[in-house]
Order: sequence, then C-alpha cells, then structure tokens
Amino acid sequence: MNFKQFAAALAFCLPVLFLSAQSKAPENWFTLDQKADDVQGTSADQALAALKAKGKKGKRGWKKGKKDHKAEGAEAPKAE
Repeated sequence: MNFKQFAAALAFCLPVLFLSAQSKAPENWFTLDQKADDVQGTSADQALAALKAKGKKGKRGWKKGKKDHKAEGAEAPKAE
C-alpha cells in the first residue's frame, strides 16, 4: 500500500470515528419521542398520555380463541 492509498483510506475512515450516536441508550428508548426527547422512539408515552387525557381505559385480560379442528377440510383429532 503506498502513501496515497493509505491517505485515502485514512480520510475515508477517519470521519467514522467522530460520528457516533448516544453513548448509551436510555432504558425506555422505544417509548420516547424523537422531537421531545431527542431519541429515536415510537412516542408511546405521548400516545398513552393522550388516551388517558380523553378518559380511555385499557381492557383487562384477553379472550382465548376456540380451536377449529375442521378448518380447511382437516378432520378433528380422535380422542383415545
């Protein structure tokens, strides 16, 4: 490698050393807002606060779906 190639490689790689993101991401980075918190996130905290301000509540629990053994022409398994 001659000097020109080395200088070109150094000039290409040197800016990468100075370009760095945050030193450490916050614990809840995914719920933060990019504009308000300067962290790339989904703004889930703001969405939740807006829903609570409107008086909306989350549903508790979930419903378990029924198993459909006859879907797509398949036969139900035989009980032994």
